[in-house]
Amino acid sequence: MEKEVYNKIWDRKKDQKVDYSKKGTRVYEASKLIKDCNKLLDVGCGDGALFHLIKDKVNEYYGTDISKTALSLLKDKKVKTKTVNINTEKLPFNDNMFDYTVCLDVIEHVFDPLNLVNELFRVTKPKGHVIISTPNIRYYKHILKLISGRFPNTSGDKEHYDGGHLHYFTYRDIIALCSGKSSKIEKYGINKRVLVEFLSGGILIKAEKA
Repeated sequence: MEKEVYNKIWDRKKDQKVDYSKKGTRVYEASKLIKDCNKLLDVGCGDGALFHLIKDKVNEYYGTDISKTALSLLKDKKVKTKTVNINTEKLPFNDNMFDYTVCLDVIEHVFDPLNLVNELFRVTKPKGHVIISTPNIRYYKHILKLISGRFPNTSGDKEHYDGGHLHYFTYRDIIALCSGKSSKIEKYGINKRVLVEFLSGGILIKAEKA
């Protein structure tokens, strides 16, 4: 059922043109945190928006997504893709395999965020990096919306019910999920860097695996 839903969403999205190379988009900001590396895993890679920005930095690029439709749009043979439902399956990779494991705007969609984070760290090498992004529910515009008596729309997609978001996070929530697994966590804002807790519409963290 989940796969069918996301396939339908990607059927609607496949003709939409979004320029992720623009400064301020989650994909662009995440791409700047990635240095040249051997192996990278993109969990929830979609149609390959991140791949197209960093493909020259990565020797072996792996991507997973719940939607076969999304993966069919990622036609570059350099990407090794697998269809994975993270709600019911483990990531099909060995422990300590990747230099970077990237998960952009996925954690808010899954049933068990802690299980997802555990899997991200499991497949990442010691001293490797996990990069996570998600909407920031503490963003001042969302707070004002709640004060007005309405729930904010945190999804960038034009889908009903906030694009299928199941969970909402602050920076502290994401850092708590990484607790005990990371030796160093760096916070970045999406759109804004000053007073990132309130002025950034998106959360972006880079965590070094202990």
